[in-house]
Amino acid sequence: MKLILLIATLTALVLPSAKAAASDAPVEEDGVAFAIVYDTSGSMAETVRDAQGKQTPKFRIANRALAAIANRIQAFAADTNAGPRKIHAGLFVFSESGGRTALPFGPFDGAVLTNWAKNFS
Repeated sequence: MKLILLIATLTALVLPSAKAAASDAPVEEDGVAFAIVYDTSGSMAETVRDAQGKQTPKFRIANRALAAIANRIQAFAADTNAGPRKIHAGLFVFSESGGRTALPFGPFDGAVLTNWAKNFS
């Protein structure tokens, strides 16, 4: 019971200050922002069965998935029935030696993401 009371107290203290900080911030248009983290470690060269049951390197399956995601997001962005859609994205890769930016965070471009997936091997 003490934990619930503590959480309620902390929430009560944080919410008014969060609201005040948010009201001081400039108004920005709504949108979507996301980051994709792509594994480039050595294990991605290992083969597994793909959707057709064929042994395929994991990175090839990941590349197809990344291209499919880019196409779906591009279609979402292009659907203007709901009005203009602001979408920002970034692609980050990691390997045994650490992480790095592959495509910097910025306005979403499905073609750039798809080309990266096609050219990564």
